[in-house]
Amino acid sequence: TFDMKQGKLSLATEGGHSRARVVHAGGDATGAEVERSLVRSVRKNQRVTVHERTLVVDILTDRDGSCCGVATMDTSTGELRIYLAKVVVLATGGVGQMYQFTSNPSVCTGDGIAMAYRAGAIISDMEFVQFHPTVFQTKRGESFLITEAVRGEGAFLRDKKGDRFMLGKHPLAELGPRDVVVREIVEVMERDGTDHIYLDARHIARNVLEERFPTIVATLQESGVDFFTELIQVSPAAHYLIGGVKTNLDGETSVSGLYACGETACTGVHGANRLASNSLLEGLVFARRIAQSIKDSLSRLKPKMPQGSSEGSSPSPGDISGIESKKNELEQAMMKKAGIVRDCEGLEEA
Repeated sequence: TFDMKQGKLSLATEGGHSRARVVHAGGDATGAEVERSLVRSVRKNQRVTVHERTLVVDILTDRDGSCCGVATMDTSTGELRIYLAKVVVLATGGVGQMYQFTSNPSVCTGDGIAMAYRAGAIISDMEFVQFHPTVFQTKRGESFLITEAVRGEGAFLRDKKGDRFMLGKHPLAELGPRDVVVREIVEVMERDGTDHIYLDARHIARNVLEERFPTIVATLQESGVDFFTELIQVSPAAHYLIGGVKTNLDGETSVSGLYACGETACTGVHGANRLASNSLLEGLVFARRIAQSIKDSLSRLKPKMPQGSSEGSSPSPGDISGIESKKNELEQAMMKKAGIVRDCEGLEEA
């Protein structure tokens, strides 16, 4: 359930919003709570079969170009297997791991979008990558996102001199749209010769921080940082892909039988710059629309066979030699040349 206050939903203000309208759960653990609830529901549903440690490596199409299943690999044994299906729904997340610094988990490598592209699907708005302004690097070297709700509670952004550099840059100051705030942060870091700016929550009551942001408090403490008394070093990181596999309002792609949902999809609802927390809402709405669309059409669909294949055949693994060094080169190039501030020359080099 979402957090309540005096019998009503507890609403937070986040970046780009003009008023408090964002619900949350577990204080600052909304994503984790939503994920936990969904996983629990799936595991309780005996009609759902989960194939764990299974990586999808490609989308299969028939002679007409319609989607008819997926090719997979068991990550424990390396076994390759094909699953035929009348319908495939892509929900593989975004592309954050293409960048040197990201708030995304390790699985967000853009594989689903790449597979859809190879299958013939239209890809749209891939240039619109949103960067989150306040990501903290833990002592373990991991990226930890500090929610905009902290600034919604009144936290400030400061430069190395202690000045609030967002004042006068946008009417909402620290709560301006993410692209505005991030560009100002980059300018400040370049001016000051640093790789970070500071998040200041020292003036916010301790009980408010403990109640609203227990995960942040605990994570900072693990890294030896006191949220209540210290300035927090933060910097921008790749956070969300606005573009993706182009869909209609029912999640259908240009490939028959293939749907896309969540960050994998480009639904068009975010324009070029998503408002904070609207991604979870988009996932909820479009997942329901996709489910209804499949339910309405499934009885009319017939089983299909992959082009040039027979059921049970396996895909051939590609050459992955030197992949780690190539990945590191890509991440650095994307961050420097196709990141927050770009120009034509840099994009061509990337």
